Amino acid sequence: MERTKVLVVDDDPFFKRFCTETLTNTGLEVIAASSGPEALSICRTEPVGLVIVDIYMPKMGGIEILEEIKAHHPSIDVVVSTGYASVDTAVQALKKGASDYLRKPFAPEELVASVGNIMEQRRLYQVNEELRNQLRVYELSRSFAAVEEPARVTALGLDSLREMTSSGSGFCLTYNQDEAEQKLEISVDRDITIPQKEKPLAALLKVWEEDILTKAEHPALVSKENFEKWFSPVAAKGVDKAVLVPLRYEGQTSGLFVLFRNREQNVFDENHIRYCDFLGAQVALAFKSAARLQEAKGLAYIDSLTDLYNSRYLPIILEKRVEEAKIIGRPVSLLFLDLDKFRDINTHFGHQAGSKALIETAWILGGNVRSEDTVIRYGGDEFTVVLPNTDTDTANEIAERILNQIRTHTFLGRENKKVKVTACIGVATYPDDAKTPEMLIHLADQAMYRGKDTTRDTVVLARNE
Repeated sequence: MERTKVLVVDDDPFFKRFCTETLTNTGLEVIAASSGPEALSICRTEPVGLVIVDIYMPKMGGIEILEEIKAHHPSIDVVVSTGYASVDTAVQALKKGASDYLRKPFAPEELVASVGNIMEQRRLYQVNEELRNQLRVYELSRSFAAVEEPARVTALGLDSLREMTSSGSGFCLTYNQDEAEQKLEISVDRDITIPQKEKPLAALLKVWEEDILTKAEHPALVSKENFEKWFSPVAAKGVDKAVLVPLRYEGQTSGLFVLFRNREQNVFDENHIRYCDFLGAQVALAFKSAARLQEAKGLAYIDSLTDLYNSRYLPIILEKRVEEAKIIGRPVSLLFLDLDKFRDINTHFGHQAGSKALIETAWILGGNVRSEDTVIRYGGDEFTVVLPNTDTDTANEIAERILNQIRTHTFLGRENKKVKVTACIGVATYPDDAKTPEMLIHLADQAMYRGKDTTRDTVVLARNE
């Protein structure tokens, strides 16, 4: 098997040495470079298969290096390393073809795992050289490689597997990542009969999870006995054969493809299993990459201090809640909170103490809302709370409860400072006060400022303005 060299590009001597020594200790052949031009020169002359590059570099940044590598050496994989504050840049890098991103500082195990996963992908390409040389298989595998949505990856993956195995129907099982607890579901299907009643479907999902998903490691044919037990309720008439293709990554099975053939077709043969093995591995890698991209996008909406959502997320969630409210005919309320005289904490105790007070405020807010509510740090000492299915009176009660919690809480107690804080909260409700998300924000904000201009430590309703 061809020996692939790893190129580490970083102008920081510590990280360059750290990456080089860590990967060399795993048996890899590593080359180091301190600048973009040097790295590109090495790519032209050495059999480099993987480049690890820091995003922030003088003269030629990591994104520019990535673009040059992908333009002239598309087979080279690229991993970008970045600090937490540059999540948006990491997302940009993934969109431009980076295979992974690492957030500094990272542990040796993280680096080894990331590189190992990419090397495993490269190994799959080499081991399956004959298969990869078949143009259609390659085209299919690339069709979902750059897809950003996990659900779209599985849909394209199922269609690709059906085509290469001449399967007329099939489906994919995955875990719903939006649920608080992972729940198995049929994420995509083609020409199967799904039980419409909840109990029969739940029973089937339980059987599939316990008998198949937890045990599947490689593509496998289904025996006639198991076919009747597992798939007769969903398979179309005349279908009597099935092959299982696990969605497996880093030793864990997170999903499963099931492909069907009818009795008029031959059994799945060795080539079909090879196609499934190769394409299944590619789908798994693409699925994980898409999931990581979604995770990176999610980080762009997280406030680094409080771990709440930040202001960029407010218009997104508020628009979603208002649209839902229009459909079900229920109100949505918005709380807009601002701490009174917060600047005094920074002045008397320092900005670090102020940051801790904001974190404590986030805890209070989180402890006084429901799981379906959304707490957001809007900026500085301002917070918002989106309350779906909540009218003005109920929102007012919640706001008063939060206000009392803030008023009676002793801030900075762990620092032996024992600071007391109050706040003003503005309340606005759709559709009573506002017809659009933008107006809802404006009215709640104005109500809050009305409180600050009068008594402070109060709740002000937009309807009273």
